[in-house]
Amino acid sequence: MKNPWMWISIVALCITAIVLAVPVRLTSQANNIQTIPTGGRYEVAPTTQGETKASNLPTSPNERARDATFEVYWGGKLQGAAFLEKSGYVVTVFYLIDGASEDLSIRTVHGTTVPVRIAKVNKREEIALLELKEKLPDVEPLSLADSSTLSFGQPVVLIGSPFWIFPTATAGIISGLNKDGAALGKGCPTCTKLVQTDAATGPGSSGGPLVNEGGEVVGMLALMVLQSNAFNFAVSTEHIRALINSME
Repeated sequence: MKNPWMWISIVALCITAIVLAVPVRLTSQANNIQTIPTGGRYEVAPTTQGETKASNLPTSPNERARDATFEVYWGGKLQGAAFLEKSGYVVTVFYLIDGASEDLSIRTVHGTTVPVRIAKVNKREEIALLELKEKLPDVEPLSLADSSTLSFGQPVVLIGSPFWIFPTATAGIISGLNKDGAALGKGCPTCTKLVQTDAATGPGSSGGPLVNEGGEVVGMLALMVLQSNAFNFAVSTEHIRALINSME
Protein backbone atom coordinates (compact mmCIF):
# COMPACT_ATOMS: atom_id res chain seq x y z
CA MET A 1 0.00 0.00 0.00
CA LYS A 2 1.75 3.11 -1.28
CA ASN A 3 -0.21 5.71 0.70
CA PRO A 4 -1.94 4.30 3.82
CA TRP A 5 -3.00 7.78 4.98
CA MET A 6 -5.11 8.22 1.85
CA TRP A 7 -7.07 5.03 2.61
CA ILE A 8 -7.50 6.05 6.27
CA SER A 9 -8.96 9.40 5.13
CA ILE A 10 -11.38 7.69 2.74
CA VAL A 11 -12.63 5.34 5.48
CA ALA A 12 -13.09 8.27 7.89
CA LEU A 13 -15.15 10.19 5.31
CA CYS A 14 -17.38 7.15 4.70
CA ILE A 15 -18.03 6.73 8.43
CA THR A 16 -18.88 10.44 8.74
CA ALA A 17 -21.36 10.22 5.86
CA ILE A 18 -23.11 7.22 7.43
CA VAL A 19 -23.40 8.98 10.82
CA LEU A 20 -24.79 12.18 9.31
CA ALA A 21 -27.40 10.26 7.31
CA VAL A 22 -29.04 8.92 10.49
CA PRO A 23 -32.03 10.91 11.78
CA VAL A 24 -31.11 12.48 15.10
CA ARG A 25 -32.70 14.39 17.93
CA LEU A 26 -31.54 17.93 18.17
CA THR A 27 -30.24 17.64 21.77
CA SER A 28 -30.30 14.98 24.61
CA GLN A 29 -31.82 11.52 25.51
CA ALA A 30 -35.15 9.78 25.87
CA ASN A 31 -39.92 4.87 28.09
CA ASN A 32 -43.85 6.34 28.08
CA ILE A 33 -46.54 8.36 29.77
CA GLN A 34 -45.69 9.93 33.13
CA THR A 35 -47.66 12.49 35.10
CA ILE A 36 -46.13 15.18 37.29
CA PRO A 37 -48.06 17.27 39.90
CA THR A 38 -50.19 19.86 38.15
CA GLY A 39 -49.89 23.62 38.11
CA GLY A 40 -51.36 26.44 36.04
CA ARG A 41 -52.41 26.59 32.40
CA TYR A 42 -52.66 29.64 30.19
CA GLU A 43 -56.19 31.03 30.03
CA VAL A 44 -57.41 33.49 27.45
CA ALA A 45 -58.98 36.36 29.37
CA PRO A 46 -62.69 36.68 28.48
CA THR A 47 -63.81 39.97 26.99
CA THR A 48 -66.63 41.85 28.64
CA GLN A 49 -69.35 43.69 26.75
CA GLY A 50 -67.93 46.63 24.87
CA GLU A 51 -64.34 45.37 25.09
CA THR A 52 -62.32 44.20 22.13
CA LYS A 53 -59.28 41.99 21.92
CA ALA A 54 -55.93 43.68 22.38
CA SER A 55 -55.13 45.50 19.13
CA ASN A 56 -51.46 44.60 19.39
CA LEU A 57 -52.12 40.91 18.79
CA PRO A 58 -51.03 39.90 15.27
CA THR A 59 -53.66 39.04 12.69
CA SER A 60 -51.78 36.96 10.11
CA PRO A 61 -51.61 33.18 10.76
CA ASN A 62 -47.82 33.06 10.57
CA GLU A 63 -47.38 35.99 12.96
CA ARG A 64 -49.81 34.43 15.45
CA ALA A 65 -47.83 31.20 15.25
CA ARG A 66 -44.61 33.14 15.75
CA ASP A 67 -45.90 34.83 18.91
CA ALA A 68 -47.17 31.52 20.32
CA THR A 69 -43.76 29.89 19.84
CA PHE A 70 -41.17 30.07 22.63
CA GLU A 71 -37.59 29.22 23.40
CA VAL A 72 -37.04 26.60 26.13
CA TYR A 73 -34.31 27.13 28.73
CA TRP A 74 -32.95 25.14 31.65
CA GLY A 75 -29.54 24.58 33.16
CA GLY A 76 -28.57 28.00 31.93
CA LYS A 77 -28.81 26.90 28.30
CA LEU A 78 -31.20 27.30 25.38
CA GLN A 79 -32.57 23.81 24.65
CA GLY A 80 -34.96 24.32 21.75
CA ALA A 81 -38.51 25.49 21.05
CA ALA A 82 -42.09 25.02 22.30
CA PHE A 83 -45.54 26.38 21.51
CA LEU A 84 -48.72 27.34 23.35
CA GLU A 85 -51.70 25.11 22.50
CA LYS A 86 -55.30 26.31 23.01
CA SER A 87 -55.73 23.90 25.97
CA GLY A 88 -53.39 26.24 27.86
CA TYR A 89 -50.46 23.84 27.91
CA VAL A 90 -47.07 24.62 26.46
CA VAL A 91 -46.05 21.73 24.20
CA THR A 92 -42.48 20.67 23.47
CA VAL A 93 -40.37 17.61 22.68
CA PHE A 94 -39.71 15.36 25.68
CA TYR A 95 -35.98 14.95 25.17
CA LEU A 96 -35.48 18.71 25.41
CA ILE A 97 -36.67 18.75 29.02
CA ASP A 98 -35.56 15.26 30.11
CA GLY A 99 -33.68 15.79 33.37
CA ALA A 100 -34.68 19.45 33.57
CA SER A 101 -33.92 21.32 36.78
CA GLU A 102 -36.06 23.79 38.71
CA ASP A 103 -34.95 26.63 36.45
CA LEU A 104 -37.00 25.33 33.50
CA SER A 105 -38.51 28.31 31.68
CA ILE A 106 -39.77 29.61 28.35
CA ARG A 107 -38.94 32.89 26.66
CA THR A 108 -41.35 34.71 24.36
CA VAL A 109 -40.51 36.49 21.10
CA HIS A 110 -40.72 39.76 23.04
CA GLY A 111 -38.09 38.64 25.55
CA THR A 112 -40.36 37.82 28.52
CA THR A 113 -39.16 34.83 30.56
CA VAL A 114 -41.80 32.71 32.31
CA PRO A 115 -40.98 29.74 34.60
CA VAL A 116 -42.76 26.46 33.79
CA ARG A 117 -43.07 22.98 35.26
CA ILE A 118 -43.49 19.60 33.59
CA ALA A 119 -47.12 18.47 33.74
CA LYS A 120 -47.15 15.23 31.76
CA VAL A 121 -44.99 13.43 29.24
CA ASN A 122 -45.31 10.68 26.65
CA LYS A 123 -41.77 9.40 26.31
CA ARG A 124 -42.72 6.91 23.60
CA GLU A 125 -43.86 9.65 21.22
CA GLU A 126 -41.44 12.32 22.55
CA ILE A 127 -44.09 14.76 23.82
CA ALA A 128 -44.04 16.92 26.95
CA LEU A 129 -46.74 19.21 28.32
CA LEU A 130 -45.57 22.16 30.42
CA GLU A 131 -47.59 24.32 32.81
CA LEU A 132 -46.98 27.97 33.54
CA LYS A 133 -45.86 29.00 37.02
CA GLU A 134 -46.55 32.67 36.30
CA LYS A 135 -48.87 34.67 34.07
CA LEU A 136 -47.96 34.76 30.40
CA PRO A 137 -48.37 38.04 28.47
CA ASP A 138 -51.14 38.20 25.86
CA VAL A 139 -50.64 35.40 23.35
CA GLU A 140 -53.17 33.74 21.08
CA PRO A 141 -52.77 29.95 21.52
CA LEU A 142 -52.49 27.67 18.51
CA SER A 143 -55.00 25.03 17.47
CA LEU A 144 -54.06 21.50 16.45
CA ALA A 145 -55.02 20.51 12.92
CA ASP A 146 -56.84 17.23 12.34
CA SER A 147 -54.06 14.85 11.27
CA SER A 148 -56.48 13.03 8.94
CA THR A 149 -56.84 16.17 6.80
CA LEU A 150 -53.13 16.52 5.98
CA SER A 151 -52.14 15.98 2.37
CA PHE A 152 -49.00 15.03 0.50
CA GLY A 153 -47.26 18.15 -0.84
CA GLN A 154 -49.24 20.53 1.40
CA PRO A 155 -47.34 23.80 2.08
CA VAL A 156 -46.21 24.35 5.68
CA VAL A 157 -44.11 26.75 7.74
CA LEU A 158 -41.80 25.71 10.57
CA ILE A 159 -41.14 28.15 13.41
CA GLY A 160 -38.33 27.75 15.89
CA SER A 161 -34.82 28.74 16.87
CA PRO A 162 -32.47 27.08 14.34
CA PHE A 163 -28.85 27.74 15.21
CA TRP A 164 -30.26 29.81 18.11
CA ILE A 165 -31.70 32.50 15.83
CA PHE A 166 -35.17 33.17 17.27
CA PRO A 167 -37.75 33.50 15.94
CA THR A 168 -37.09 31.98 12.53
CA ALA A 169 -39.65 30.72 9.99
CA THR A 170 -38.75 28.35 7.17
CA ALA A 171 -41.12 27.20 4.43
CA GLY A 172 -41.57 23.76 2.95
CA ILE A 173 -44.10 21.07 2.20
CA ILE A 174 -45.38 17.90 3.81
CA SER A 175 -43.18 15.42 2.00
CA GLY A 176 -44.46 12.30 3.73
CA LEU A 177 -47.07 11.06 6.19
CA ASN A 178 -47.36 8.28 8.76
CA LYS A 179 -43.64 7.59 8.90
CA ASP A 180 -42.42 5.02 11.41
CA GLY A 181 -39.56 6.04 13.67
CA ALA A 182 -38.29 2.45 13.86
CA ALA A 183 -37.55 2.55 10.12
CA LEU A 184 -35.45 5.70 10.52
CA GLY A 185 -32.85 4.17 12.81
CA LYS A 186 -31.68 6.27 15.73
CA GLY A 187 -33.51 9.31 17.03
CA CYS A 188 -36.99 8.14 18.02
CA PRO A 189 -37.39 4.42 17.27
CA THR A 190 -40.70 4.28 19.18
CA CYS A 191 -42.31 7.25 17.40
CA THR A 192 -45.20 6.54 15.04
CA LYS A 193 -47.22 8.48 12.45
CA LEU A 194 -44.45 11.05 11.98
CA VAL A 195 -45.01 13.89 9.52
CA GLN A 196 -42.10 14.38 7.12
CA THR A 197 -41.16 17.86 5.86
CA ASP A 198 -38.41 19.51 3.87
CA ALA A 199 -38.64 22.83 5.78
CA ALA A 200 -35.11 23.83 6.75
CA THR A 201 -34.01 23.14 10.32
CA GLY A 202 -31.00 23.37 12.61
CA PRO A 203 -30.03 22.83 16.24
CA GLY A 204 -32.68 24.71 18.22
CA SER A 205 -35.54 23.81 15.87
CA SER A 206 -36.77 20.86 17.95
CA GLY A 207 -40.13 21.45 19.61
CA GLY A 208 -41.11 24.13 17.12
CA PRO A 209 -44.58 23.99 15.53
CA LEU A 210 -45.08 23.04 11.90
CA VAL A 211 -48.13 25.05 10.80
CA ASN A 212 -50.42 25.12 7.77
CA GLU A 213 -51.61 28.16 5.85
CA GLY A 214 -54.29 28.81 8.46
CA GLY A 215 -51.78 28.82 11.33
CA GLU A 216 -52.92 25.45 12.72
CA VAL A 217 -50.28 23.08 14.05
CA VAL A 218 -49.81 20.02 11.83
CA GLY A 219 -46.83 18.63 13.76
CA MET A 220 -44.01 19.38 16.20
CA LEU A 221 -40.46 19.02 14.96
CA ALA A 222 -38.53 16.18 16.62
CA LEU A 223 -35.99 14.67 14.21
CA MET A 224 -33.76 15.77 11.37
CA VAL A 225 -31.28 14.19 8.97
CA LEU A 226 -28.13 16.26 9.37
CA GLN A 227 -26.64 15.37 6.01
CA SER A 228 -29.42 16.85 3.89
CA ASN A 229 -31.51 19.25 6.01
CA ALA A 230 -34.42 18.30 3.73
CA PHE A 231 -35.52 15.18 5.60
CA ASN A 232 -37.11 16.27 8.87
CA PHE A 233 -39.81 14.63 10.97
CA ALA A 234 -42.52 16.05 13.21
CA VAL A 235 -44.61 14.44 15.95
CA SER A 236 -48.22 13.92 14.85
CA THR A 237 -50.95 16.15 16.29
CA GLU A 238 -52.92 12.96 16.90
CA HIS A 239 -50.49 12.00 19.66
CA ILE A 240 -50.27 15.55 21.04
CA ARG A 241 -54.07 15.79 21.24
CA ALA A 242 -54.31 12.37 22.97
CA LEU A 243 -51.88 13.45 25.69
CA ILE A 244 -53.74 16.74 26.23
CA ASN A 245 -57.09 14.91 26.41
CA SER A 246 -55.66 12.57 29.03
CA MET A 247 -55.32 15.61 31.31
CA GLU A 248 -59.07 16.29 31.28
